[in-house]
Amino acid sequence: MDSRLSRFTYCDKRFYPYLEKVFNQMPDDVRETILENQNLQILSDDNFHSSGSLYYRFDGSVTNLIYLNTATLKRPVFDINYTIAFEIAKLVAEMEDTAPSARDQKAKKLLVEWNFIMDTDLFKPKDPIEESEGYQIGYDWAKKQKQDDLLWNYRHYFDEWNEQRISPERFEQLYIDVAPFSILEQMSQDQPDQETTTEDHLLEAGIICGVMAAIKELVDKNSKEEST
Repeated sequence: MDSRLSRFTYCDKRFYPYLEKVFNQMPDDVRETILENQNLQILSDDNFHSSGSLYYRFDGSVTNLIYLNTATLKRPVFDINYTIAFEIAKLVAEMEDTAPSARDQKAKKLLVEWNFIMDTDLFKPKDPIEESEGYQIGYDWAKKQKQDDLLWNYRHYFDEWNEQRISPERFEQLYIDVAPFSILEQMSQDQPDQETTTEDHLLEAGIICGVMAAIKELVDKNSKEEST
């Protein structure tokens, strides 16, 4: 790992592997400019949204602060990388004196140049599917299952889904195995007063994403325990 990442003192260390991958994919001059920018800090904290107040002390002047929501860690790898790269690209756009109203568009062009390609039909940096009924239903259902059973049934799909290389055929098989409407039926029995208002196809997609997000948490947890 690039030792310069360690100066992001208040960045959750779970983001470090993603930061390293993102910086390694960027052009050399961009990577060096950003990592040598002592006025930049990256902040992430599980307590950010639940605490009444938080205090951070930075050594030196900080003119640019990138905040990474730790909830992002539930998303697929490609989505996490894209989210980080997008924030850095906006900083580069600012450094190039791009007008504030045009920075997002400039950042997207930079991401294409840097080969950070997002399939916008599947996910976006702030995709509402993460806030959907289906996502929460799938995630809650998965958290109630035995961990070994969950990994046994769906772990073999995880790497393809996580790296956005799952084929339509494999996704169809994943859909059959997850059986989202069976999950919906089970959860409806547990919560009989709950009604869903989401269109069926969006509900199904959300349930599958929620299940895979829970599996990602397990995989990341197991990997962390194995490395210690």
